[in-house]
Amino acid sequence: MTFNILHTNKASKMSISATKQHKIKVAVLATCLLFSNINSAISTTTTQNNRSTIKRESKITDFNLKRDITIYSITNSEGSKLMCKRVAELLKKSGCEEVSIAQKPGEHTINIEQVEKIAGADKNSNDAYSLKVFKNEVNIEYTSSKSMSWAFQALRNNIVSDQKALQKIFDKSTKVIKAADICKTSGDEGSSEIIDLIKTPMSISMLQSHINKAVMNNKFVIYLKLISTEGTAIKSDFIDSANPYIKSNNKALSYSELNQLYKTATDNGIELIPILDISSNDNIAFEKHTGHKIHSTEGVRFTKVLTKEFAKSTNFDVVYLGNAPTDTKLKEKYFTPLAEIFKANNKSVITDMNR
Repeated sequence: MTFNILHTNKASKMSISATKQHKIKVAVLATCLLFSNINSAISTTTTQNNRSTIKRESKITDFNLKRDITIYSITNSEGSKLMCKRVAELLKKSGCEEVSIAQKPGEHTINIEQVEKIAGADKNSNDAYSLKVFKNEVNIEYTSSKSMSWAFQALRNNIVSDQKALQKIFDKSTKVIKAADICKTSGDEGSSEIIDLIKTPMSISMLQSHINKAVMNNKFVIYLKLISTEGTAIKSDFIDSANPYIKSNNKALSYSELNQLYKTATDNGIELIPILDISSNDNIAFEKHTGHKIHSTEGVRFTKVLTKEFAKSTNFDVVYLGNAPTDTKLKEKYFTPLAEIFKANNKSVITDMNR
């Protein structure tokens, strides 16, 4: 009996100890879960908190650039970081005394934010931006990489010399971001032009100068015709090897020059899209140069190699391949394979200039 009593007491103590351990484990798990939920809540409300720290102004007016300026990205995306960098470079060129990219808004701040939708913009458009200018802050919102370029260009076009009479007299160098309350979508923009380098060859310096002028004329998209039924404006050893007796024109652009041109356009908020019309039914220039019809077996091999070379050698995001054949079989045989090559190299393919 004594043994049984002692044994029972020991088991009881062990049971109590196990219960305590279980309670402790439950408490620890509950605490971890609580902190996890708190961290999650903090993470999901970061953007809202960032936005709430900004002192919103209501009166639209000029934003003076002759002072220390902070550039603040509300959303922590790669696009916003790139936009901050571009804006900082633009402000420095415009005479800002001190420009910094910071983790929080300052006394005079340019706020940059990528959003899903913009109030007042066309609901059916995926590309929209807004630019609002106040005395001590500028608010830039955009929904896509394309509209980010538009917003940058709108900002650039709004930087002007101070129009106040006294400012003109005492400090002609002072510039401001002109008062603005802009909200635009792709439907509003649509300002584009086509440069045909086959009919009108231009050097890289001439093209860069043309892009700078296009910015001031509110151009947002430039199509660069490089291959058409009338010839080519690309310097390529592969193209030249097809017919050593017919060389590319002297002002044809190398892939390196095309990449320079792409950078100039991108830095200025312009989308540069090359036109490579190498799938049309009749291409006399192609046949004359290669000795093959474009839709022949040898012609298809040539266009595939040329497409791969162009896709791997250039930095363009979007390529225009001309109108796709209406015949399904022709499209699958001659057009789709070329489009797939570009897509495999992270380039979008369009067949409509009025996307």
